[in-house]
Amino acid sequence: MPNLDKINTFLKQAEALVNDESPGTISGNWQAGIDLGTADIVLTVVDEKGSPLAVFMEWAEVVRDGIVLDFYGATQIVKRLVE
Repeated sequence: MPNLDKINTFLKQAEALVNDESPGTISGNWQAGIDLGTADIVLTVVDEKGSPLAVFMEWAEVVRDGIVLDFYGATQIVKRLVE
């Protein structure tokens, strides 16, 4: 059974970071993940404990029914989010 309190805490922390371009320092070990969704693309960076460090999102119409229809468009958005 998933720990709903832990999930809700993560989501609240992530929500506060969405598209926040304030200068910050990310140090230590971290991981990044990309979600190509049907309505948006999300880049999330987490620390070694799994706490969110950065979250960037852009609306996109590059995926339909789970299939990437616009690979070039998706890669351009991901590049912008990583910058």
